[in-house]
Formats: sequence, C-alpha cells, structure tokens
Amino acid sequence: MDELRRSLQAGDPLRHEPALEPADVDAMRRAVLAARPSPRGSHAIMLAIATSLAALVVAGAWIVRSTPAPAASALPTAVGERVISRRQLQFSTPGGTRVIWTFDSDFDRGEDQ
Repeated sequence: MDELRRSLQAGDPLRHEPALEPADVDAMRRAVLAARPSPRGSHAIMLAIATSLAALVVAGAWIVRSTPAPAASALPTAVGERVISRRQLQFSTPGGTRVIWTFDSDFDRGEDQ
C-alpha cells in the first residue's frame, strides 16, 4: 500500500505547485456552487412522482374493493349425461396461508379399474 501511495505521489503533476490563495479557493467554490442544479426543481419532480404513485395505489385499492368477488359455485355441472358435483373447502392458517381444496365427484386418476 505504501508503494502505491509513493507511486501516486511521484506521478502527481501538482505535487510541487504552491497552494492556492484563500481568495482563489473561495472563487472556485462559488463557481462550483453556482453551476449546480437547483434543488427546487428536483424536489418538485420527486413530489410529482410521489403524488402519482399515491394516486395509483388509491385507485388500485378502490378498484379491488369495488369489484365483487366471484361466488364459489357448489351447484352440479352437467357433462353429457352425467352430473358432476364440485365442492370447495377453503381455510386460512394463522400464518396467512390460504388453502383451497376442490372435491370433484367425477375425478378419475386415469388408472384402469
């Protein structure tokens, strides 16, 4: 690490130059600060983005709440000459996992009997 530091210091073209006067340092600092972008513009853009995102979240929540959930049907379904009855058992665990079991009266595993 010391060898790298020595190498960098040896190759520095301004190493032997005299230090800047305090007035020159202040003038350079003022020039840099004057060239920076206005923080007012960036705050306005961030506020516009945050407002748009909040409006999207509110609109999405309103759409989800206003859309009726599809009702589960336990009515028999006619297929050909047979009547197929499908029933569901739904529950949630304390951890939030939702379990849905569908019972089909016409379930066939595909094995020859």
